[in-house]
Amino acid sequence: MPVERAETYARWVARICNERKVDHLFWTTTVSAMALERFRGLFAPRLVADLPTTSAFALAYNKS
Repeated sequence: MPVERAETYARWVARICNERKVDHLFWTTTVSAMALERFRGLFAPRLVADLPTTSAFALAYNKS
């Protein structure tokens, strides 16, 4: 997912969460989790409390 699309996606999810008063957020793919992590500042802390950090993603996907 290109960065521009990741931000658009994260903003869309954040808007839906705010409109619907979502209590917790579950991601379904690595790509969506990475997009949400990159823009985690858009979300209430409770929504992304168990989302891995950028450094955790980097460690997990480091092939070397």
